[in-house]
Amino acid sequence: MEKKNTVLLTVIAVATLLVAVVGATFAYFTASNSSTGDAAGNVNVNTATESADLVLNVDKVTGSNNIFYPGTKNFVGATASASFKDDNAPADGKNYNISYALTGKVTLAEAFATEVEWELYETETDLSSGLITCGAITEYTPTEGENAGTAIAGTKTQSCTLAPSLANDASKKVKSGTIAAGELTATVTHSGSVKTNGATAGTTKYYYLVVTLPEKGTDQSADATGKTITIAIDKIESTGSAVAAS
Repeated sequence: MEKKNTVLLTVIAVATLLVAVVGATFAYFTASNSSTGDAAGNVNVNTATESADLVLNVDKVTGSNNIFYPGTKNFVGATASASFKDDNAPADGKNYNISYALTGKVTLAEAFATEVEWELYETETDLSSGLITCGAITEYTPTEGENAGTAIAGTKTQSCTLAPSLANDASKKVKSGTIAAGELTATVTHSGSVKTNGATAGTTKYYYLVVTLPEKGTDQSADATGKTITIAIDKIESTGSAVAAS
């Protein structure tokens, strides 16, 4: 009987140890969200066992009301980066990936006769000063038909181009969609992550929400007088997870 009890106690002890090890490992590689945040501030994320506070830094957020003509492009931008609070990196030198969710919105002041296109780009390059290049607003001039070469009075059009580093790299377009003719809003969502880098600045992700009123190559008089589109990245918020980077 005594031998059986000894075996039973040994099994219980091993099982308890396994549970403790698994629990400790899980705690070591996860984190809890200590607060929520929006696109105008920072979010603290506390690691479970490292006694270090991670910060999701959110910055350079702009929102704008823009007048659009057929062919017009415009955008808003935001950044997300990771760091340790007060540069207080753990003594073991570990870095962490902080996960977050981005939310944006495109709103039309009034319905357009044609669809409105939106695209969300993610890059590690700051392109805010040269992201879009636009020409002058002019009257629409057909290139075919009996009125080819003659500007149509009262119409408006504009030619805009996106920076080649985004336009020529499909991997940087992480989301896209349209607001159908007659509709007024679109919600944009995206999941991302950034990595800490000890006491120095960690990874920075740049987000650009680009909106286009397409030029259809026809007389778009209903959309040619200039209508307002509001573009915003409303929130970049920690999802409550910070995983030790490999």
